[in-house]
Amino acid sequence: MTGSGSQVEVVTLAVYLCGGDANVVDTEDVAVKVNEIAPGRFTWRKYPSQINIEQVRVYLSAAKGRHGYLAGKGRDGWSLTPAGHTWATTKGIALLGEDQSRRREERKGGSVDEARWQRERARVTSTAAWARWSAGDHGIPQREAEAVFRIDDYAVGRTRDLKVGRLRALFEDDIEVAPFIEAVATVVEQGKGH
Repeated sequence: MTGSGSQVEVVTLAVYLCGGDANVVDTEDVAVKVNEIAPGRFTWRKYPSQINIEQVRVYLSAAKGRHGYLAGKGRDGWSLTPAGHTWATTKGIALLGEDQSRRREERKGGSVDEARWQRERARVTSTAAWARWSAGDHGIPQREAEAVFRIDDYAVGRTRDLKVGRLRALFEDDIEVAPFIEAVATVVEQGKGH
């Protein structure tokens, strides 16, 4: 199971691990620690190697406001309240033994690009070609491969190539879907004369 701690809990734990029980901790230091604890969970959707400091700030504020775990502000830094210290030293430390990351397909919300990625992934993984591929049958028929890319009799030449290229680019970093896209792209490209 991944990501069992809430976003508020993860940022609170990060403040604790940065010494926030005795000192004021800078937001940037918390952001770096959060990314160590929960890799990819507080990163940009489009640039997953970059920490989204705004998202970290939002959850630091929530930990301060709704939960009362933290004191401080983005400009001044953050420290644990007595309630935050109690939580961090009892329940918070237990989170360190668990995987706090989230795979892209487990995330919610996000930009228009992220919503498109989620929608397209759901569509691709519901095709007959995906079902065949997932069952270990890699002999995907031409029509099923074309359906993955939404290619019909009217999609010829450059249009056909662009449809294949778009899905390849969209899923190039998806370790589960990328090999499937490459396999069905090969079927489509071999059947161009069809």
